[in-house]
Amino acid sequence: MLHYRGSQSANMRLGGCKVRQLTFSLIVCESVAVLSLAAGTMWIGHAILGGIAILVGILWLTLSLTRKWVHAPKLAWLYMASAAVGTLILMPDLWMLLCVIAALCAWDLGELMHRFSRAGNVGQEATLIRRHLLRLASLALAGSALGVAAISAHISLPFGIAVALAVLATALLASAARRAAIS
Repeated sequence: MLHYRGSQSANMRLGGCKVRQLTFSLIVCESVAVLSLAAGTMWIGHAILGGIAILVGILWLTLSLTRKWVHAPKLAWLYMASAAVGTLILMPDLWMLLCVIAALCAWDLGELMHRFSRAGNVGQEATLIRRHLLRLASLALAGSALGVAAISAHISLPFGIAVALAVLATALLASAARRAAIS
């Protein structure tokens, strides 16, 4: 059983099957993010950077599982930024896409586990976790499909149109997130 900082009742409650599913999902997502970034760096011949990515990933996983540091889920942003830089230095796009999606999922799961550890008595916890995992999986699959489609398509757009489309996509995602938070 993982030990979380918080009340004794939260620690007792967090030993259930659903939390084991969350923990397993977190381990898988962090591992995929780390290994895909390491594979991308090694693909272009930077084995030392790949090794550093793996070492930092081991630290990230350890901090996430022991919950010694509250901000451990935020290390996912380091991997997302590294993947963004990786695309600029010509690392394989699919590896970097996989890194970003897995890191986003790991960040989300880490934050969810943190919220549950700080919450008091949560009603229908198993249902909430199951719904969250299903929603996250569907978003990860949709994001992967859109990312692969974007990588596969070769469209030349002027910079202004690309920025306008990015702003529109961000506004639509923010609107969808607000609607999902309300319901």
